[in-house]
Amino acid sequence: MKHVLPYLKLGQKIFARIIEIPCEGEAVVSFSGDLARIKNLSNHTYKVGDEVLWVVSSVRPLQFKVAPTEPESSINLEA
Repeated sequence: MKHVLPYLKLGQKIFARIIEIPCEGEAVVSFSGDLARIKNLSNHTYKVGDEVLWVVSSVRPLQFKVAPTEPESSINLEA
């Protein structure tokens, strides 16, 4: 397992795959082997297997937005 999450920097882009949807509004996501439970603060619905390019919008607390190249660039996610 790689330890990616502790070293993420503001503005960094990272691909992640949705691994599990434990309940509505949450997802378990794999960031290059690191797993994180994510709160989906948007109305967008993800499904298992989706790969998303995210950009780090905050490091404390760790938060992501969909990278601007994606159509859903205003989606907010929080780890």
